[in-house]
Amino acid sequence: MVCARHEPRRCCSARGYTSSRHPVAARAGEPQIHWADLSLTNKYDEALKALAPPEEFDPRVFQGDETCSQSLCNFELSLALFFNDFKDIVLGYQLVLRQFPKDTDRASKDLGHADGMSEHLYRLLMGIIHELLELIDDDRRLLDHPYLLRVVKKLHPDAKKAWRTLTSVEVGPKSKDPVARLVHFARNKVAFHYDAKAIANGFRSFVGTSRPPYFSHAPSMAGTRFYFADAAAQQLMRGQADPGIVEDFFSGRLSIFMQVNHAVREVVAGFVRLRIRDLQRKRPTPNSP
Repeated sequence: MVCARHEPRRCCSARGYTSSRHPVAARAGEPQIHWADLSLTNKYDEALKALAPPEEFDPRVFQGDETCSQSLCNFELSLALFFNDFKDIVLGYQLVLRQFPKDTDRASKDLGHADGMSEHLYRLLMGIIHELLELIDDDRRLLDHPYLLRVVKKLHPDAKKAWRTLTSVEVGPKSKDPVARLVHFARNKVAFHYDAKAIANGFRSFVGTSRPPYFSHAPSMAGTRFYFADAAAQQLMRGQADPGIVEDFFSGRLSIFMQVNHAVREVVAGFVRLRIRDLQRKRPTPNSP
């Protein structure tokens, strides 16, 4: 039987988890910048037009040699994939924001679907940022690799500062950085792993808000959504966030997002360009006579 009602106004109406996060207003004296505004757009065709022309390069860029280890090549490849995933989630979030109904206080399937999707993207973003921090932390000796130091040395001062800040973040649940703790929790409980007990705790916490759960059901994927599960995940994440972290996350005040965008993008591009230049100086390409 299909429930006639839909998701309530916001599953977590506490600070930073209200429907007003679309977008959250900046504090007094701060620029009103949404974190998703990372040189992207809220239209897919505009995002496509913004892409620079493709540049072909020698695949030996990612083959280790006497100056650049294979481990560093693998690390840079992983950073590149992370950046693409990060960009896709940010763009997806922006596109979902366009689908929010004007009335974000009235329970509706429009609000429930858009809100659930944006919440999912939020959890995915937390999860992949955790994976990035783990990637960096897995072998910190690579950060001192002479070739990577050459890349970092050539970066713009802003990108260089962002990279150094990003690579200094302590990883794990005991980190002094509240964002690092939050992304660790998100990754292990509701992003890449489903912790049944934790999700159940989130649902019980939601029920404690005295707001009713909702769901839509039809004999198809398109016609079905379990809003109550979105609510459980939202409430679970809210319970793990330090005061103000969620609001700062959605309003763009967490510097880690610009650090990720700026640092990873430029470190990967800088590595590829430096390798191309070095390979051209050392020996001809395979297609050369």
